[in-house]
Amino acid sequence: MNQKEFVGKSDEILNCMSIEELRRCLHNIARKTPENKRASFLQLLEDCHDQDDREDREDSKYEEALQHKRLIPNEKVKEKLSDIKRIFTKIENGELCLSAQGYEDYSNGYWASDWIWEYEDNEGIAG
Repeated sequence: MNQKEFVGKSDEILNCMSIEELRRCLHNIARKTPENKRASFLQLLEDCHDQDDREDREDSKYEEALQHKRLIPNEKVKEKLSDIKRIFTKIENGELCLSAQGYEDYSNGYWASDWIWEYEDNEGIAG
């Protein structure tokens, strides 16, 4: 089994396990680890633990920075969001669209045709 399949199957099994089952699984792996590989196993556990702590610290720093530094006021964000929703509604209703014209291009010879699309922005969507 190659690495990608192995990791995928492992993830599939691990995602179905409870925290207690995961602890028992790691305990059994630790019990069965040969003496010459125990140091690397412990290092792996410490790295996983340190990684979780690091991610938690980064998340809290990001949230603090986000609270103290707002680049765009909330009113402006809400206004832009309503504009985007209005435009999506127009697109869904067919009121706003790009026009396209397609044709086969035989410039590379008769047997090497490519389908070419040319788009026009008649409604000024791009601004």
